[in-house]
Amino acid sequence: MFTPTHTQLTVYSLVIFGTLWGVLARLGLQWIGGFASTAVFSLVWAQMVGCAVMGFCVTKKNAIERVFPPLFVMCGTAFCGSLTTWSSMMGDVFTAFANLDKPAGTSRFTGFMTGMGITLVTFFSAQAAFQGGIHLAHVVPSPSRHPRSRPGQGLFNLATIVIGPLFWLGALMLLIFGPSSWRSRATFAIVVAPPGSILRYLVSKHLNPLSARFPIGTLVVNSTSVLVFAVMALLAHHSRSALGCAALKGVQDGFCGSLSTISTMVVELRGLRTGDGYRYFAVSWCVAQALLVVVLGTWVWSGDRGELCWQR
Repeated sequence: MFTPTHTQLTVYSLVIFGTLWGVLARLGLQWIGGFASTAVFSLVWAQMVGCAVMGFCVTKKNAIERVFPPLFVMCGTAFCGSLTTWSSMMGDVFTAFANLDKPAGTSRFTGFMTGMGITLVTFFSAQAAFQGGIHLAHVVPSPSRHPRSRPGQGLFNLATIVIGPLFWLGALMLLIFGPSSWRSRATFAIVVAPPGSILRYLVSKHLNPLSARFPIGTLVVNSTSVLVFAVMALLAHHSRSALGCAALKGVQDGFCGSLSTISTMVVELRGLRTGDGYRYFAVSWCVAQALLVVVLGTWVWSGDRGELCWQR
């Protein structure tokens, strides 16, 4: 092995690389969960896997950073942060509260219980998966050898700088020249996802240190992602071309899904005092639902229960 060096460009490149695979993994797990008609909602599988990997990475942080420091950012911030999503979960909770996926006249109490069920199942599943990742990390041995300088270091350093942009360019080419049926499913999402992860990384890096008792940065990015998610949903209720509809869906799944995160929130909740943790989660949840009500409330109360453009 050799001692690699890194710059901020390396970090951004690996954030892009990890984000692409995190979004693809989330969409794949959602598809598998929906196809298999599992007893729980399909999104919970992505949340659990992301939190399990995060638990593993946090426990092995020192070992990972001994190999190459930006690898932890790639695995934790990029991959796990994009595999888990706060905005989509909050959208599902609002849909349940408003009974948008149920026949007209369905009891409001039914919607309330469904929404709270989504919240609680996701929260406890994420915590359990994170703990499972910690246990797995204790079983898997860490590398005992430290990297040392060898020929090829320069090539490796260059590869870490270009790998993210090259894969991102490949995603763009796939969007332009690939099958049109892939656009609403994945290609739009992976093209617009990296800016979300990079923005989350920068905002959290600068705002979270402002308070040891309340992660302001994560609250800001999660709330912003919910706002954008709601606007995309509102636009999707109007007639759109196939390309426009795929773009709206891609922003929800890609940009919003990568801008928001649950895996990082789980780490933060475990680092806070009990009261601060409850306050942090409650504020995050209430702000998200308030934003959804403000943006989508008028449409819901108008009685228009039409499907989103990608559901037609």
